[in-house]
Amino acid sequence: GAAVVGSGAVGGTTSSFFRGVNSNQTLLLIDGVRVNDANAVPGALLGGFELLPGDRLEVARGPQSTSFGGAAIGGVIAVGGTNPVGSSLRADTEAGSFGTYRGRLSGAGSVGRLSFSAGGSFIDTDNERPNNHYDQRTEQVRLRLAAGRNLTVGATFRGLQQRFVSPGDLRTTNTTPEGTTRFDNVLGTVFVEAQPSGRWSSRLTVGGQDYFLE
Repeated sequence: GAAVVGSGAVGGTTSSFFRGVNSNQTLLLIDGVRVNDANAVPGALLGGFELLPGDRLEVARGPQSTSFGGAAIGGVIAVGGTNPVGSSLRADTEAGSFGTYRGRLSGAGSVGRLSFSAGGSFIDTDNERPNNHYDQRTEQVRLRLAAGRNLTVGATFRGLQQRFVSPGDLRTTNTTPEGTTRFDNVLGTVFVEAQPSGRWSSRLTVGGQDYFLE
């Protein structure tokens, strides 16, 4: 009942389809912020978004998703964060044909009542055709402070930068100049969590998103 469909390789416009409805009827929440609405389509963001350590992915695709409004008739995809357990550090890299390389670096830990996680990734490829370069960078930082026995405050930041060079149509390469498309996305939040009892909790999130497409 759920499908995520990309228009090409990494970074291509990506859509999510739940329960047979249109992609714009699946709500995407990142750190509590509604990413898609009547003025924003998350296709470019989904094409390059990466889950990093400490991220939690939740999916609702039943009729209860309609409690989030008309943008969630198909379902809801929610990406949030969890408290890191212990300390960790991870790095990995890949390399392949057509000048392709990729890497990730992430870590998490705590100092007293402050816990944190951070990570970043990159991918570069020249692709098979000349003048067809693609590169992408992502960054993420999450801070959580145990301000009291049942009170936590924190902040998150996520960044995504993409650049794609298109060589034009194969049949008109000699007359169509190459073009460059850029997409930058920044999302940040500040939140307060309270848990007065084991069965009841509440969370207040204030955040925003800014993106640039050229």
